[in-house]
Amino acid sequence: MEEFLAFKKVAYVYALIIFIFVIISVVFMMNYDAIINYLK
Repeated sequence: MEEFLAFKKVAYVYALIIFIFVIISVVFMMNYDAIINYLK
């Protein structure tokens, strides 16, 4: 049971990292034009 909880904790951390990465990707795509114009 403890091994399962450890696996669950690791899976939760990985899910959190992927979730944050997806949010950053979505925000970047939404602001892509604004970022390009700002860099020019």
